[in-house]
Amino acid sequence: MQRREFLRTALATSAVAALPFSRTWGAAQQTKILYFSNSVGFEHDPVKIKSDGLSVSDKALKKLGATHDVEVVCTKDGKVFDGDLKQYSCIAFYTSGDLLAGPNAMSAEGKKRFLEAINGGVGFLAFHSATDTWKTEGAPYENQENVDPYIRMLGAE
Repeated sequence: MQRREFLRTALATSAVAALPFSRTWGAAQQTKILYFSNSVGFEHDPVKIKSDGLSVSDKALKKLGATHDVEVVCTKDGKVFDGDLKQYSCIAFYTSGDLLAGPNAMSAEGKKRFLEAINGGVGFLAFHSATDTWKTEGAPYENQENVDPYIRMLGAE
């Protein structure tokens, strides 16, 4: 048997052997992602709510999630962070500004719970303007003592 044939057969065999295990595990634990797209100040077009109640990015992520058997919960309401965050495998942000302000504000306790969830192992994904969220006041690099914990988590702004 040639090397390529052997590798192809070994790969196919291992993929088929792992299939029952992965399906069983996947059925027992549904993957759920929280997609938070609140903006305080400028709101980017992909997160603007359309007449059907969803944004372009909401629709895209829900469609992608459905393709991969992942539930995607889309919201702009900061109160979601006062609830059970352990139900999510990942939290995705397409945000900007001070999320503790505005009509859909996150509570200070919600922000604390969000950061604790990430620190506790919930995945985090920051889209585009999420690095413009809870920005450090003052000129860049001048106020390194008072950097927001969210910016510290990201490692940049």
